[in-house]
Amino acid sequence: MPATFYRIAVLLLVALNLFAAPLRAQSPARDGYVGVVSKSDARKVGQQFTFANLRASRPFVTYPSGSGAETTKVFEDNELIVLIFVANLTGSTETFYLSTKNNQFTLIEVGALEATVTGSDFRPKVTYGALR
Repeated sequence: MPATFYRIAVLLLVALNLFAAPLRAQSPARDGYVGVVSKSDARKVGQQFTFANLRASRPFVTYPSGSGAETTKVFEDNELIVLIFVANLTGSTETFYLSTKNNQFTLIEVGALEATVTGSDFRPKVTYGALR
């Protein structure tokens, strides 16, 4: 009986190691990136955004001007993180799409104040860039 018990125990440990191996092989997600603008409707090529604290529900974005703001993470999977910032006073929005798989980002900005004051359409400004 003891020999059978030891065989079962060894087989159980081997099986547990096989199931746990994929969990250990995954590297933790990055907590930040620097985004460099490559094409934009409103920004200069080469300007940089810093995306920090991406593992949290409220990541922080530092803009090329040096100012920053907390955003809300509304979606995340193995390939994409979506962050949204809504200005409290104007309702203007900035939505960041971070493609962690392709190391690219897209920013869509809608200035609600300008459209409301001038009576014009809400026109998005789009920015594309690379993540480092």
